[in-house]
Amino acid sequence: MKRSLLTWGVLALVTAVPGLAQRGTEQFTATLNGVGSTPPVTTNGLGVATMFVSNGTLTYRLEGRSIKGVVAACIHMNTKAAPVVVGLSVGTPDANGFVGTGTVSASDVSNISFDEFLANLRAGKAYVSIHTEKYPGGEIQGKVSLVKT
Repeated sequence: MKRSLLTWGVLALVTAVPGLAQRGTEQFTATLNGVGSTPPVTTNGLGVATMFVSNGTLTYRLEGRSIKGVVAACIHMNTKAAPVVVGLSVGTPDANGFVGTGTVSASDVSNISFDEFLANLRAGKAYVSIHTEKYPGGEIQGKVSLVKT
C-alpha cells in the first residue's frame, strides 16, 4: 500500500509541475526498496526516483519514506565494481524520510563519460542507491528504467 501511494505521488508531481516532462524529454524511474539492495536488506524504507533528460541535462527528484540516518544517495552502473557515477541530493532528511532534487550535467559524472552514463540509463544498466548509517552499503536501491511513451 505504501509503495503504491508513493508511486501515485510521483505521478501526480510529474503531471502537476509544469516543465518537468516536455516533448523530446526522456523519462526514467526507479522504485527503491530493501529487496533491491545487494545483499537484500529487511527495511520499511521505500523510495522512488524520477529523472528527465533534456538538452544534455538530467533533472531528478528523489524521495524516500520510512528511512532514517540517510548519509548519501547515488547512481551506480551495473558492473562488477559498481562504481558511483553520480551523487544525488537527499535534501534535509528528517524522521520521516527525505526529498532531494537536482540537476546533473557532464561535469557531475565520474568514472565514465556523460554519453556513456546516458547510454547505460537507456539500456537499464544503472541503479539508484540510498546509503544509511545502519546500512552504509545501501539500505534501499532500485534499477533505473526508461519510461516508454
